[in-house]
Amino acid sequence: MYCGSCLRDNALAVALRRAGHEVTLIPLYTPLRTVSPAANIPEVFYGGVNVYLQHASRIFRHTPRMLDAILDRPWLLGIAGRMGEKIDPAKVSSLTHDVLIGEDGNATKELSRLVRFLREEVRPQIVSLPNLMFIGLARTFRRVLNVPVICELTGEDIFLDAMSGADRATIQASIRARAADVTRFVSTTDSYARHMAAYLDIPRERIDVVYTGLAPELFANASAAAAKRPPTIGYLARACPEKGLGRLIDAFLILRKNPLMSQTRLRIAGYIGGRDRDWVTGLQQRVIDAGLNEFVDWLGEVDQAGKIAMLDSIDVFTVPTAYPEAKGIYLLEAMARGVPVVQPAHGSFPELIEQTQGGILVPPGDPRALAAALIDLLSDQQIRADLGKRGYDAVRERFTDDRMAQQMLEVCEAALKDEPAPARDDHALTVRDVYKEYPTPAEPLTVLRGVSFSLTAGQTLAIVGPSGSGKSTLLNILGTLDAPTRGEVLLDGENPFILGPKKLAALRARRIGFVFQDHHLLPQCTAIENVLVAKLAAGKVHKPDEDRAAELLRTVGLADRATHLPSELSGGERQRVAIARALMNSPRLLLCDEPTGNLDQHNSKSVTELLLKLARELGSILVTVTHSEAVAAMFERQMRMTDGVLESATS
Repeated sequence: MYCGSCLRDNALAVALRRAGHEVTLIPLYTPLRTVSPAANIPEVFYGGVNVYLQHASRIFRHTPRMLDAILDRPWLLGIAGRMGEKIDPAKVSSLTHDVLIGEDGNATKELSRLVRFLREEVRPQIVSLPNLMFIGLARTFRRVLNVPVICELTGEDIFLDAMSGADRATIQASIRARAADVTRFVSTTDSYARHMAAYLDIPRERIDVVYTGLAPELFANASAAAAKRPPTIGYLARACPEKGLGRLIDAFLILRKNPLMSQTRLRIAGYIGGRDRDWVTGLQQRVIDAGLNEFVDWLGEVDQAGKIAMLDSIDVFTVPTAYPEAKGIYLLEAMARGVPVVQPAHGSFPELIEQTQGGILVPPGDPRALAAALIDLLSDQQIRADLGKRGYDAVRERFTDDRMAQQMLEVCEAALKDEPAPARDDHALTVRDVYKEYPTPAEPLTVLRGVSFSLTAGQTLAIVGPSGSGKSTLLNILGTLDAPTRGEVLLDGENPFILGPKKLAALRARRIGFVFQDHHLLPQCTAIENVLVAKLAAGKVHKPDEDRAAELLRTVGLADRATHLPSELSGGERQRVAIARALMNSPRLLLCDEPTGNLDQHNSKSVTELLLKLARELGSILVTVTHSEAVAAMFERQMRMTDGVLESATS
């Protein structure tokens, strides 16, 4: 099954790149289904199997990524997708709602993985959600990524309306609540925008229209001469009741009773899902029973070349859908080959035919009216030629992928004006109203009292204060070695304290570096081996890691001491090894607890200068706890801790 939404998204990504923009196309649930070369990344996020299992069982909400990656393999998702096609939408209402509520649902592991990928690898200026089913992601994207979020509307209300009344009401209420998280919505037609404004209970002005556009290779007049073949009708869409194939068969059987249509043929192309296979077999039997089997070609699923060949072999095109469709991409494809269309007067079809003048409309759900319209067109070659030319010219002018890309860019620019992205850094540390209390027989001992501050990459902060004021407790919380009693700590926009023990340990190893007053070097290991210990905590050591450790030792001025044991190093040298170890995994956050406490004045100044220099070069946040006012004065910011309260040192 070549998915209409996938075709559209893929064409849009290609056209935007052609215009010089950076686009990352991320498959969700299943791999993209498109006939043209795929423009997406190979990795699938929110893999359908994992999302289902995490919804169904608490166990799968805590499985390691190694297992999840196996379940995200494209071939497995392909099988699952084909199985899922057989499922009644009403039976997956709770799963649908689970995804719609985003961070409040059971797929938070998938959400965190996607956010991490966007933040660390993509760093977008704007995010466009592929359809309404993922509106639950918008709130987290805007909070963590600090970017506007667009949500495309592509006909998913049809799926949602197939659910039971109570489930449908619950889902619609959740969607309406989440609509406030979206900066702008995008519809494929104006008529669908008006329909969805009512569905979402939002002003029509919040929905922009970006018409579907076709890639250049789809444009060409049909080369086959119509006079040299029998009159031929074409259908190119999924073979299912919703697309109206049954009504087309009804109309064809009626049409064939007309003596002037005795040689008329019907060509049917499109994917047949497992749920519809028996139904299609029944249609084929009806054709056989009518003695018309030799006049109907069942082409099945076709690729790009097969699609073009099929469209070039017909005189009239129709997909008489049973529901008001939002996109109508196959109409535009037929017109791009100079073929006139006959469509029911609902959904996007009246608007597209009005704008192109490339076809005619018939009453929905009426096979006789469809048969009559097909007979009229097949009987008049001049009218067909006129409609085909008008449709071709209009699509060529107004429905190209370049035009679609330009319209989408205008929406993005408007969204950025509506909601300018604040100056941000992906390595930010945010501490909000943090308290730390310890239970005692009498009453809780409060060590931290509403600590709040924030830092961005490369910023440095020194915290001074007397012993017992809470400095080290705060440092332990920032390093995720202890958890706050209440309040929030965000590193890279992520709350580490919601993670399980293994994931928290992995985050600590990857993103946080520690330098202690007592260097805590392993006495039996050489300097370079001590530096590599940090890599062991995050995984295996490889040759590039050894090269990096050697480079770090060179950076801290110990290239010639790499094979020395700690006992063979001075105090200042041991602390430099500890700094190199802390930087081994390129941490976002570098925490230092009295790093110069055991050093003389000369070494203290030298080590502090080195810390500041390296933090600045790596873009790491540097937070140091110290008793030394001289050391603190070297930092960009200074704060003072007094009885658990943190205030600016200059206030």
